[in-house]
Amino acid sequence: MTTLIAKSPSWSEDFSAPPSPQYWDRGFSAWPNTVNNRILWASGEVEVYIDKTNFGHDELSWRQGHVIFTAERMNSAERADIDTRILREHINGKAANALRRASWVSSLLKGRRAFLYGYFEARLRWDGSKSAWPAFWLLPQHAAWPPEIDILEIPGDATAHQTLHSMPGDPTPHLTVKTPIDDKFHSYGVLWGPKAIIFFIDRVATARFATPPDMHQPMYPLLNLAVGGWARPPDTRTPAKMTMAVEYVRWWNLDDIR
Repeated sequence: MTTLIAKSPSWSEDFSAPPSPQYWDRGFSAWPNTVNNRILWASGEVEVYIDKTNFGHDELSWRQGHVIFTAERMNSAERADIDTRILREHINGKAANALRRASWVSSLLKGRRAFLYGYFEARLRWDGSKSAWPAFWLLPQHAAWPPEIDILEIPGDATAHQTLHSMPGDPTPHLTVKTPIDDKFHSYGVLWGPKAIIFFIDRVATARFATPPDMHQPMYPLLNLAVGGWARPPDTRTPAKMTMAVEYVRWWNLDDIR
């Protein structure tokens, strides 16, 4: 029987202050400040992740005890800025085309610390928008893909998708569980060990899988609010703003779990 949780977390971001650059990046690796690292173009998303330091405007807001990720339609100044960056950074091909097609701006937090095994949990809510794709996930420190542990994805369908993406040669590369979910706050977690990975919602186990062979390496957490992609493409029915609110992100090492 797994008991959650025995002790105080070994690492915690409770957002008692705005997210610090000491602990969080605002774009993907390895050069998070370039515009090419502000969108996962291969996933069909239509947002660019921006921040005040690098774009002069931020879609991430802080309120005592939680952060709010907001996605909004891109304005003309943001469009011009991104087009200038595409040229200045010599971005070509599919990445450039995806950036030119992007019509929204949003927010991402990428953890600067990586962990090997343990229990990860975030408490968050989404606003129910069908074109929103909120996510809480883990990626490997060495930057290759896969593996990927999706502790939560809600692709606009009121369903919590919890998934393991393993190496391409694995006979079961996408082990997943789907749970109906509402738009209230819930905790989403994963207990990741050398032998098994167990997903949780509100501390209740939803699925258990054997740990794939490529998931024995340090991984770091991400939180983001994507638009489109796996969710419904935005259209005239889409709200002008879509949001995800996060109260905390925490990690316990395996010694604190029994």
